[in-house]
Amino acid sequence: MSQQGCNKEGFDGLLIPLQAAMDLLRGITEQVNKGFSGKLASIAMGLEATANQYQGVEQHNTTLLNQTPARG
Repeated sequence: MSQQGCNKEGFDGLLIPLQAAMDLLRGITEQVNKGFSGKLASIAMGLEATANQYQGVEQHNTTLLNQTPARG
């Protein structure tokens, strides 16, 4: 190993045992990313729905205020 690892041609051979671990790590990372992507999409949809509801409330309040006679 030390002879092969010390020259440029053999160095890649030392990394072959790590390939399975890297494949496993990549798979886990992809699963986590998919999970978080789904959660972020759900949060974004919830925020958009809430913003739309607030906009409706704001429009309703503006309409009521415009219909109220001014005092003075």
